[in-house]
Amino acid sequence: YGLSDVKEAVSFGQMLQKRKILDHVTMDHDFDNNDNFFRIQPYMKPKVLNSFRVWVDRVESDAMALLNRLNKLMGSIISKATDGNGYVDYLAAAEDEKYFTFEENVCELQGVSMASMDDKTKLAFGINLYN
Repeated sequence: YGLSDVKEAVSFGQMLQKRKILDHVTMDHDFDNNDNFFRIQPYMKPKVLNSFRVWVDRVESDAMALLNRLNKLMGSIISKATDGNGYVDYLAAAEDEKYFTFEENVCELQGVSMASMDDKTKLAFGINLYN
């Protein structure tokens, strides 16, 4: 990462903690140059699809556009992992270089507010999310 000294490394660790990518094992210490233990968010439990990290970035204002973008990304991953008979090699899909991007991007769903949607939009969003 091209970090030149301890101060720069600590600053980088603090940025990772602020973005919820890294956190203290009991979540009660800030990152610093000390003997505390920290872990990376993707290895925390539970292991569910949108728990790769806590989403603190901007959220797409059009929830359906977000689902469309995620669907296209997953579609390209599945397409490459599908053989001539239509069978999907899910282990190969998980190894695809785009899968890491998908796992992070799907965390954006954490910021979608269904409270602001009308009933028809909620239904459409839920069906498209399920599919």
